[in-house]
Amino acid sequence: MTVKLSEHTDLVTLDRQIDELNQRISSLKERMATMALQQYETRNQSILLATMLEVLRDLHLLRLEIPGVSGSEDIYPEFGYQSEQLRDMLPGARRREEHPGAR
Repeated sequence: MTVKLSEHTDLVTLDRQIDELNQRISSLKERMATMALQQYETRNQSILLATMLEVLRDLHLLRLEIPGVSGSEDIYPEFGYQSEQLRDMLPGARRREEHPGAR
């Protein structure tokens, strides 16, 4: 019983982190749109956005790995595919492994 309670607590915490990250991503996208309209460069923000999208993908994958979550396999069936599409659309958003010396 304690294990199930712990897993439920982990799931709730993880869901909150996912929601918060989604809100931050939305805010960053809005800020980038404003910056683009004002003709400011958004390269650094694009890198930050790409990193945030990678973390979001990883959080979703972690959520799917929590044992005992009924139906967790079907919650985000296309998330990885969509994430890859988003990554390809963003300049400088390639995986760190593809850029030697990148942090």
